[in-house]
Amino acid sequence: MKHTPIIDGLVRAIELEKTVVAYYKEAHTKGRTGEIARIMQRLEDSHFIILGRLKSRKEELEHQQGEGLLGNMLQSIGQAIVDTVAGLPVGAIHAETDPTISMLVRSEQELRAHYEHLLPLADPDTLSLIEAGIRNVDASLQHLQELA
Repeated sequence: MKHTPIIDGLVRAIELEKTVVAYYKEAHTKGRTGEIARIMQRLEDSHFIILGRLKSRKEELEHQQGEGLLGNMLQSIGQAIVDTVAGLPVGAIHAETDPTISMLVRSEQELRAHYEHLLPLADPDTLSLIEAGIRNVDASLQHLQELA
């Protein structure tokens, strides 16, 4: 199954967004109360929305490439295995630690750097999504700086 650099980049962006969503979920459900918990919940929600849009765009691009039913099925099975295996270390980390503001900032910065890497690879529709992701990261970073 052939993948273009933008699809591969979207796969990585999805992984990074999933991690950020998990960190925010952990941050607002453990040890955070009041306004800080509400801010963490809003940041989780905004990243979750971007995550859904990234997944949809990746599927659209794969469909445009003419991926067949069998290829899609095999990819789905492979992705399910990757998601399960990739989720194990994150789950272990979450069981041991609460995400700190500095951990959230580093995760956001890594996500932003990846989005910037994707900018020159993107078609116009994907470009607008990546730019929305960058704006979302910037807004999240601003909120985190206010909390620090």
